[in-house]
Amino acid sequence: MVTSPADRAGSPPGGGLRRGSVRLLGPGDLDRAATLLARAFAHDPVLTAAFPDAVAAQRYAQAQLRRDVRAALPYAASYGIEGEGQLGGVAIWHPPGTAPRSLGAQLRFAGDLLLQARAAVPATVRLTRTFSRDAGALTRLLLGRRRALRRAEAPPCAYLALLATDPALRGRGLARQLLEHVLHRCDEDGVAVWLETTDPVNLGLYARFGFVTVVELRGGSTLPNLWLLRREAWGHQDGW
Repeated sequence: MVTSPADRAGSPPGGGLRRGSVRLLGPGDLDRAATLLARAFAHDPVLTAAFPDAVAAQRYAQAQLRRDVRAALPYAASYGIEGEGQLGGVAIWHPPGTAPRSLGAQLRFAGDLLLQARAAVPATVRLTRTFSRDAGALTRLLLGRRRALRRAEAPPCAYLALLATDPALRGRGLARQLLEHVLHRCDEDGVAVWLETTDPVNLGLYARFGFVTVVELRGGSTLPNLWLLRREAWGHQDGW
């Protein structure tokens, strides 16, 4: 997950859209941010592959994303933007040297969550069957991601973990404004940015902001493909 499948960053800098109010997220925003992200990622390829049942998918997404936002808040690099008087979008960033490295940690958390769920046994069986159909591809994806991270996060490099807008407020440039807000700062500080996505449509959109593909990892018949992208700070293109 990075940008929700139906959410688009909009036009590149200079698009002339009305500016929103970008601000730091705090502990009081945790529940609203997690709820917004869960709605935005309702059709995420990884989520739907692991949880064919929409209710189970939303339950997992809400808990996982709340955990992700809470973990990032201490770094004071997570932002929200207002839209029509409410939280319209969020961008969860990790400053250089603070990005979580383990995709396996997310899978372990999924298992822990399912074991605590009311329908623990059926849900766990579904999840196990989903990934066991292509266990080799999952292993290759995890190992490939680990190797690619050496290139994608070569320091100094910030990590864009999540970027999404409320589904009801899409098409208004909120995601673009959130993205620009930190990219401008990264350019000033000479800091690169990396992210990962499972949505191929995002490749062209992020390319307009200077991101290039570091690696494409094949997911197999069950899992979606995974792309790792990196953007050099403008004016620092020879950094790696």
